[in-house]
Amino acid sequence: MQAVISAQASAPGGKVSQLYIPTPETLPSNIQYDELYPPRFQQPVSYIRFSSTVEDCIGCPYCMTAEDEAFLKSLNEKRSSPQCSEDQFEQVMYFFEETAQAKQPFAAVDNPPVLSYEEMESAFDETIDETCREFAQDIYEHWKAERLKHENRGLMPGLKFERNVETDDNDPYVCFRRREVRQTRKTRGRDAQVTEKLQSLRRQLELARQLMHTVRQRENARMEQLQLDRTIFEQRDKLKEVKRNLNIKGDDEDLINQKVLPASGYPMSSCPLM
Repeated sequence: MQAVISAQASAPGGKVSQLYIPTPETLPSNIQYDELYPPRFQQPVSYIRFSSTVEDCIGCPYCMTAEDEAFLKSLNEKRSSPQCSEDQFEQVMYFFEETAQAKQPFAAVDNPPVLSYEEMESAFDETIDETCREFAQDIYEHWKAERLKHENRGLMPGLKFERNVETDDNDPYVCFRRREVRQTRKTRGRDAQVTEKLQSLRRQLELARQLMHTVRQRENARMEQLQLDRTIFEQRDKLKEVKRNLNIKGDDEDLINQKVLPASGYPMSSCPLM
C-alpha cells in the first residue's frame, strides 16, 4: 500500500498498473448466525417506562456544602489513617438523613429531639458500606449540629411546606398552601333558598320512587300475562290431544286456526263470484 501511494505521489498521471494493494481473499463462512442469535429479543417494559433520573440511580443524592468540606478537612487532619473521602462522607450523611426521615417524618413540625447515635447505629444495614461505618460516629456530631441549626429539618433540598408561622404568608417558595374557607353568612334569604332546594330534592326523589314503583307493577303485569298465555296454550294442546284420541272432527275453536271470513260473511271457498 505504501508503494502504491509513493508511486502515485512521485509520478502523478503515470501508470502504476504493475503495483496493487494486497487485500485478503473473501472466504465463505459456515457459522450459522441465526442459530447462535435467534430472533427472540423482546424489549423490556422497564426500559421504556423507567422514569428515574441518573442521579437517583448512580451515586449518592446528598451533595456536600461548604460547611461539610470544612468539617471533612478538619476531620482528616485529626486522623492519621485511614482518611475519609468525600464519597464516604456523603454516603454517611445520606444514610443519616434517610433514617431520620423514616423515623421522624414530621420532625420539622413537631420539633422532636434529634435521633441519637445509638438509634442510628441500630439502623445500619447493607445500604452503608463497612468502610464508611468507622467514620459514622465522628460525622454524626457534625450532622446533629447541622440539624439543630436548621431546626431539625432535612439537610437535603426539597419542597417547602407551611410551618404555621407568620413568615409563611410572605414566603413565595412555600408549596401547597392551605385554602382559606370563609364561613357562609346566614340570612333569611339564604335559609329560604336552602328550604326550596330541599323541597325540590324531596319532590325529585319522590317522583323517582313513584316511577320505579310503576315500572315494577308493569313488569309484574307482563309476567302474569306471559304465565296466563302459557297456561292457555297448554290447555289448548291438551284439548287437541283429547279430540284426536276420540276422533272428533269439527271446526277448531282455537282462535289461531279459525277461518278468516270475508266482509260478506261467507267463507272464502263458497263466496259467490260477482
